[in-house]
Amino acid sequence: MEENKIVDFVYEFRPWDVLKKIEKRVKTTNDFKDYELELKKRVGRNKFEEIDLNDFKIGPVELEILIYDFDTSYMNFNFSNAVIEKSSLREYLNENGGVRVYRDGIRVYDYGIEHDWLGLDLRRVGRVGGNISNNIVIGAVKLNRKASTDLKEKTNREGFVENEAYSTLVEAVNFALDKIVFERNIDKERLKELYKKHKVSEPVLSDLEEVKELVEKKIKDKDTKEDIIRYLERINKQYKEVKEVLIRSANAGLNLSVVIHEIEKLISGLAGAVKNEDFKRIKSISERLEKIIQSFNVMIKTSSIKEQKISSIVKTAYDTFYFRFKDHNIEFLSNYKECDLTAYFAKNEAVSVLANLLDNSIFWLSYAKEENRKISVFLTDEIEGFSSIVVSDNGPGFSLSPEDAIRPFITTKPHSIGSGLGLHIADELMKSMDSNIYKYYEKIKKWAGNSAVSPVRKQACMGCYMKINDKTYADVIKAEEIVSCPHCGRVLYIETEETE
Repeated sequence: MEENKIVDFVYEFRPWDVLKKIEKRVKTTNDFKDYELELKKRVGRNKFEEIDLNDFKIGPVELEILIYDFDTSYMNFNFSNAVIEKSSLREYLNENGGVRVYRDGIRVYDYGIEHDWLGLDLRRVGRVGGNISNNIVIGAVKLNRKASTDLKEKTNREGFVENEAYSTLVEAVNFALDKIVFERNIDKERLKELYKKHKVSEPVLSDLEEVKELVEKKIKDKDTKEDIIRYLERINKQYKEVKEVLIRSANAGLNLSVVIHEIEKLISGLAGAVKNEDFKRIKSISERLEKIIQSFNVMIKTSSIKEQKISSIVKTAYDTFYFRFKDHNIEFLSNYKECDLTAYFAKNEAVSVLANLLDNSIFWLSYAKEENRKISVFLTDEIEGFSSIVVSDNGPGFSLSPEDAIRPFITTKPHSIGSGLGLHIADELMKSMDSNIYKYYEKIKKWAGNSAVSPVRKQACMGCYMKINDKTYADVIKAEEIVSCPHCGRVLYIETEETE
């Protein structure tokens, strides 16, 4: 690192020789965009300042680090001395781990396993997933003595005086370390995918399925077997319900930070308008505040899947982000006002997904210092079989594959400010909507064969020819959500004149 950037970067993933399924991977300076290697420190929510080593006499800084992994998913080596290898390595790291500091090859005490000066363990506790600890790394920060005179050693020879130059060094090293850890996390996930015991993405559910198979094979008594299977199916159902609640809670937490940020800005603007007695602006801001509160209320509540205009998703999200677009000088482009496309979806969940995408777009447009910032939300039916919302911007784009982007705890945001959960939760919400509709349709199809939907004529289902009650009939006429026949379970609809 020199001045305000990383001038030379080499990351190399070296899997153990026995891990034959995966190849080593290398990433260098040439694989990054210029802005990605500019040294920055966080000074507020989604706000950063440049780190310049030339502000002090620190000189060039070199970081070299080895990161080891002991994840049991892929540490079951198939060679005789595996246990000895693992235990010996752990012992060595416990004694010699951490990141040490050297000046002209001479160690500056007591940085390393004794002194976690970069706060690796604290960061790992503060953010679940993705971070490294002091006892799985061996690292060295190398300095030039003549060029680093602002880094003054304490009189007891135990580290540097914690002055501004020292703080700048810590910030620069942590920035570089974040880049390395991010790459390491990608390879860690690759290893898990290739070597984990269960190939399905739901470990709890796969364990339950495995137990059910064992029960089917091993338990001979029919009544006992049925009782156990019934308990396992109940556990399966309850787990899914708990997971759904937790996903919604996590999503509400992510959206809350966005909403609070918006409200703070609006209240500040409202106070200014009151002082200036600008009554027109007071009314405008008050109306905007009400819309934001309403939109957050939409995002945290569960909604039912029904046919509705997809433009309603964009309108609600736009109302939430209106002031952020203005604050970041972003031009918002959309055809939602002219669009009449409909689809079956749960509005609240869909708004949450779009809000997450817009939040990410705003961050990267601002962080990459893009000029003429634009976000486009285009509604179209040109993608065959779908009514689609296409979100795009003129920012730096994804540096991750789609598969990696939706994994939990994977984030390219600097200083690990992102939870790495936003796109994962968005993906889970989309899956839950698709799954709900799909499972509902498949359930009927099993019973009804090819006639899973049925028209209603003279208040009777034409699938089973049974009369439906007044409430069900009224719901079918409204056509606001999926309505099923109370007798046969088919999805009901009112035929138009053309259909007849």
